[in-house]
Amino acid sequence: MKKAIVMARVLFALTMTAGCGSQNQDHAATAESDVTENEEEVLQDNENTEKSSKVLVAYYSATGNTKAAAETIADAADGELFELQPAEAYTTEDLDYNDPESRVCKEHADPDQIQNWVGSLDLSEK
Repeated sequence: MKKAIVMARVLFALTMTAGCGSQNQDHAATAESDVTENEEEVLQDNENTEKSSKVLVAYYSATGNTKAAAETIADAADGELFELQPAEAYTTEDLDYNDPESRVCKEHADPDQIQNWVGSLDLSEK
């Protein structure tokens, strides 16, 4: 008698588990379908954004290293390059990071001391 009750409970548990598993598979299939549709929408949005957006690569380069990097980025992104230029050019002494009295050290310590930049950028449609 005990064996019959145990077998009935096991059979009942297996039946319930199989039913839940079927529902989970249906739910998983629906969720996977939703994800696929969402991925397609995101890809479509990205394509539209790429077609309508413009890339601007603005840089400042005291020694030329940043300029080379900016040119590489602009080429890769098919973007427009814009060089920032300080109103008062930096001298070699200004760029001496080892001298706490140098212009760059003072500007780093207090960003309010950074001088104005010159130049203009035409953002109108071309």
